[in-house]
Amino acid sequence: MTTINRFWHREELPICDVLHRTDGPSARVELDANTWAGFRILQAFDLDEFLSKHPDEITSLMETNRLTLPDGGALCSGEGSYGSEGFAARVNSNDDIQWLIYFEQSNPVTRLDFDRETNVACFGTSSRITLRLNIDSPTH
Repeated sequence: MTTINRFWHREELPICDVLHRTDGPSARVELDANTWAGFRILQAFDLDEFLSKHPDEITSLMETNRLTLPDGGALCSGEGSYGSEGFAARVNSNDDIQWLIYFEQSNPVTRLDFDRETNVACFGTSSRITLRLNIDSPTH
């Protein structure tokens, strides 16, 4: 089991603005309302290295939205324990992360919409930020 999935199944996450992927490289991200996606991808990210330097930077998760997909997986979103955090994720039918994006200052993700024709999920936060991700290729 991957490190990010161990955290996910304990309903926890490291506190770092990151797009975690289990099928490829993870990356640091930042919110950017001037982009279509609502965020920008920055440099590569190594979760195990981050945890070795910041072992106490952990938040609890509360899932507030879930939408089941035809493949048995789901899109889900919610918030962290500090009130300013938000996350969005795609999980497989075993509830393992395929990808997860987390922001420390986005506010909770309170809205989840999915367009099956374009394969794009829109996640809206309580601070009116919209994150758009292709559910099969979240970096494009």
